[in-house]
Amino acid sequence: MIIDYLFSSPDGDIYLSSTDLKQPFLISPYQKHPFLTLGDYFNAIEKYILDEKEIFLMDIFSEPSGRNISSDKIEMVIRSEKHGMLYHISSVEITAMDETRKLCIISALSQKAKEYMTTEFELLQDLRKKYDYPYTPKALSLKDIRCNTGDGAASFLMFCTEWFEGYHEWHLASRKDQIVPFIWNMEQGHRFASLEDSFEIFRQIAFILTLYYDPDHFRQILNWHHSAGDFIVKIQDAKIELRLITVRQYNPLTFLVQDEQINPLIAIIYFLFDTTLRARIDKVDGTGGFIFAGQYSLDAAVKGFFEALKQKENEGRSIFGGIDSDVQAHGAWQGRKFLQVSEHCKYFQTQPNSLVCVP
Repeated sequence: MIIDYLFSSPDGDIYLSSTDLKQPFLISPYQKHPFLTLGDYFNAIEKYILDEKEIFLMDIFSEPSGRNISSDKIEMVIRSEKHGMLYHISSVEITAMDETRKLCIISALSQKAKEYMTTEFELLQDLRKKYDYPYTPKALSLKDIRCNTGDGAASFLMFCTEWFEGYHEWHLASRKDQIVPFIWNMEQGHRFASLEDSFEIFRQIAFILTLYYDPDHFRQILNWHHSAGDFIVKIQDAKIELRLITVRQYNPLTFLVQDEQINPLIAIIYFLFDTTLRARIDKVDGTGGFIFAGQYSLDAAVKGFFEALKQKENEGRSIFGGIDSDVQAHGAWQGRKFLQVSEHCKYFQTQPNSLVCVP
């Protein structure tokens, strides 16, 4: 088997030497593990891939006989992409049968992170079964990988999903008189999105979240954050596509759980307000002070919301049941009640200092 270990950087891949692999593994961006090394981390990923070889080969290569492919016929490039406070993210390029495919490997060390990861894995699988939309990653495998060293033992919980090729993390940044997405493109260089592209990014955010809204139990995707890089973007040939890389919670808003007689219209109004509010909040570079997208982001989010309602209706999953006619009272989703609500959302969100209280 041929295996290369790399670090991803804005200046290109960094190949790791045997000396590099002896460096301490970072638990977080600023904390070293007491005994694990980079080599231990990469070896754990290698072991995980080989242990789950049959699952991965059957899925990404559509190869039913994955178990019959010997390890010496597989080539791997393991690339460390990002070290966060909870998770460590790597990509793995696997070459077998003269084809190359890419996977995402997410690792957790702490017990808290492992509990979160288990929940996310289950939610991603459940949502894929329920909706079969392409906007969240396909969750392939979850497994605990033990590392035994001369100085102690530890274990990584590893979680494998499909890799969204060509998609990039982004964060809001100031450009002249506008605050727009600044796209972290490691291959072609970082750049600002145009105002037109920025509008489309926020439209798709609301569109995606609304598609996953569950009107029967008022469940929605919660606890997502731009500061965590949860929505990633691909801009290619004037076409923009967004994906949501994880799902941490899928529940009703807390106060809706306590109201057994909640009106579906009231519930969706709260969803609209929460979505348009949260969509415009980010932190500078994902870790700095709060930064807020402007009016265009609210207009875009409301547009995406209504478009998703229309799609859900076309799919036979109408949110409103018997009150759809009220929402569509003036043709192409121009119902007076929702237009009034969206205007209220825009009015209250012109007070950006009030947004920091959003959990």
